[in-house]
Formats: sequence, structure tokens, C-alpha cells
Amino acid sequence: MTVKRLATIFMLISMTLLSACGEAKQFAVTGVIDHPHSMIFPEGTVMTIELVDITKEGSPGKTIAQNVVKDQQLIIPMPFVVTYDPGKINEEHHYSIRVTIEDGEGKWTYGNEQEVPVITQGNPRVHIDVMVDLVKG
Repeated sequence: MTVKRLATIFMLISMTLLSACGEAKQFAVTGVIDHPHSMIFPEGTVMTIELVDITKEGSPGKTIAQNVVKDQQLIIPMPFVVTYDPGKINEEHHYSIRVTIEDGEGKWTYGNEQEVPVITQGNPRVHIDVMVDLVKG
């Protein structure tokens, strides 16, 4: 079974579990963090997946929700889930997923340079593909 197929199964299970918790009033953005080549990161690597309000141009954006993955081996491609409170979403705003991967010393090594629009303005919440690249500099 391929990694992408496993990621899809994981996302479907996650969405089913999240929808079963209706009273929690939580929603989720789900997808796969990907790279042109499969990668295994060393122990101590920390990945942060953020849902960011990017409406205000020229600003880094406001974090609405995040999922921090650490203390486990990170293998890319990797499925992700970021749960958020729908009450914090303004349908007129623009949202994106931002991924940062830091080594054990806190140095930012990989991330997504391209915005990945989600939730509003006709953009999806599920099956998001976030491509990460080596950070320049």
C-alpha cells in the first residue's frame, strides 16, 4: 500500500472521528505534507502545521490553530490534521496552511513557500497537498 493511500485512509478516519464529535464544535483541515522525494528526518525534528489568517497583506498572518508534531520520527510524505474552532473563521477572510520543520537546535530547515489556500473563498478543508522545500538562506 502506498504512503499516499495510507494518508488518504488516515484522513478519512480522522474526518469520521471528528464528525462524530459534533458537540465539540471543532472542524479540521486535513491533507498530506509532501516533497518531490521521500524524506526521513532525524530525531529531535519538530514540525509545526498552522492554520493562518493571511487576509492582511504584508503581515506574517495570524495563527488560528496549529498542530505541533515532535517526539516521533517524521517521514515525508506525512498526513496532517489541524483542528480549529469554526467560530474563529470569518468567511470574508483568506486562510492558508503554513508548515515549518525545524531541526533539533530550532533552526528552520524546511517549509512551504507557496500559500496553500483553505476553508473560505471556495477553497477546500480536506485533501490538501502542502509541498515543503529546503529553506533558502
